Amino acid sequence: MVNVRLNTATLRTPAVVRPRIRAALDRHLTERARLAVYLTFRPDPSDDPRATKLTGVPYMRKGEAWPVCDRCGRPLHHLFQVNFATAGLPALEGVDLLTFFYCIGCSPEDHTEPGWTVWLRPSTDQPAIRPELSPVPPQADQPLPIILLSSAPQTATVRPGPDLPAPFDPALRELMASLTGDRRWADALEYGCTRYARIGLVSRETGEQSELILPMTPAPSPFEQSPPPPDLFPNHHLLYLEIHPIPQPRRPMKDPWRGYDAYMRRLHNAEHPISKIGGWVYGTQDPRYTHCACGEPLEHILTIGTTNETPFVVGDLGGIYLAGCPSPTCTQNHLVWWVDWS
Repeated sequence: MVNVRLNTATLRTPAVVRPRIRAALDRHLTERARLAVYLTFRPDPSDDPRATKLTGVPYMRKGEAWPVCDRCGRPLHHLFQVNFATAGLPALEGVDLLTFFYCIGCSPEDHTEPGWTVWLRPSTDQPAIRPELSPVPPQADQPLPIILLSSAPQTATVRPGPDLPAPFDPALRELMASLTGDRRWADALEYGCTRYARIGLVSRETGEQSELILPMTPAPSPFEQSPPPPDLFPNHHLLYLEIHPIPQPRRPMKDPWRGYDAYMRRLHNAEHPISKIGGWVYGTQDPRYTHCACGEPLEHILTIGTTNETPFVVGDLGGIYLAGCPSPTCTQNHLVWWVDWS
C-alpha cells in the first residue's frame, strides 16, 4: 500500500458554472462545482522526465533501481506520471510528482492486487537520469484490463476549469429522481426487471466498503433468501441487503438528464473518460470504490482516460482512477485506485 495525505481544501476548491437546465438542478450544481485541471496528451519526442505524461521516461535519480513486480519479479512498465506542481493543483500534501508503474503480465485491476507501485516525490530538484525502458510485450501476451501499445511518450497540456458530479452521484440521482425518475432503471425496466437489491459490502482483506445496486427480474432471487447463501459474496462481509421496487419514471416535457449530459460535454469539451486532476470521479460505470474503510466518502485525486490515440488502453477505452480518504484521523489513508471500462 502507498500512503497519501490529501490537500482536501485544494481538491474542493469551488468553481463557477452556469448550467441553465432547470432551476432546482442549477442551484444544486452551482453549489457543488469544483475546480479541476484537465489533461490533454500529445506525442512529445523530447520526453522531459519531469513532465506530466503517458509512458516514456519517468523521473529517476542516480542510484535508484527500476521497480519490479512484487508477484512475478519482472520489471514494471511506466504507465503515467503527473506533476502536480506544474499542473497547478497540489492534490497531495508534500507531493510534487506521482509516477505510476504497472505489471502488464500480472494485470491487476485495483490496489488490492499485487503488480504495481507508485512513487511520490516531494520535489524534482535533483538531476534526472534516463533509464532504459521495459520493452513492450506482444499484444497477444497481454491480458486485460490494460493493453500497452507503445512506450512513446505523450506529454500533457493543462487546462483548469470547472467540474461537476457524475450521474452516479447519490445526491444528484436523488434530485433527478424527484424531477423525472431515476434513469438507472430505464434499461432494467426494458428487460422486465421489477425490483432491485441494494447491497452493502465490506472487503475481508482491506476493510473497504462498497455498495452494489442490482436490478432483479420477477423470478425468485438468492438475494431474497433469509439468510442469504453464505457464498453469495465471497471475500466480503454483508453490511445490509435491501429489496426495493423499481420506481416507474415520470416523463416530463423536457428531460433534465439530457440537458445535464449535453452541458457536461460542453463543459469538458470531450467524451468520457477524460484525464484530469481533482474534480469529481466520472467513470464509464459506477465506481468500484466509493468509501474508505473508515466509512468516509473517498476523494477523487486523478483520472487517466484512454483513447485510440493513447499509448495504452484500459479495456475498450476506459480509464484508471485514483482516490484517497479525506479524513485527517483515518488510519487507512492509503492510495485507492481501480480500472473501469464499459
